[in-house]
Amino acid sequence: MTVMLYIWIAIIIAALIVEGLTAGLTSIWFIPAAVVCIILELFKVPQSAQIVVFLVVSLLCLVFLRKFSKKSKHIATNVTDMIIGGEAVVTERIDSLAETGEVKIAGKRWSARLENGETAEIGDHVEVLRIAGVKLICKKI
Repeated sequence: MTVMLYIWIAIIIAALIVEGLTAGLTSIWFIPAAVVCIILELFKVPQSAQIVVFLVVSLLCLVFLRKFSKKSKHIATNVTDMIIGGEAVVTERIDSLAETGEVKIAGKRWSARLENGETAEIGDHVEVLRIAGVKLICKKI
């Protein structure tokens, strides 16, 4: 086996490890490019041509896979957009001074505070104004 074959295999392994650790499309496009280069290496294509092919295939994969990843990120943004401005039900008394309270919206429970420092009782309805960290900032309806 040649050195370039080991390099392409190492690139595949490294890209798989990075993908496994990041949970985002950060290095996946290097894998098909390295596979193509392994095939080129087996057919004794010059190393300079392999490197050019690797860069071109990586770039093409990057362009097409980025479009896919942007679509999936847009879905997550829509969930946030649906919560903000939505109506939630208080499930645990909200006391902004004591920093306690919880609401339920879209089937999920969130820690919550009222924007003006008031309190809200269990069963009250509030409007979600924004998200601050992992807390919903609300106002009474």
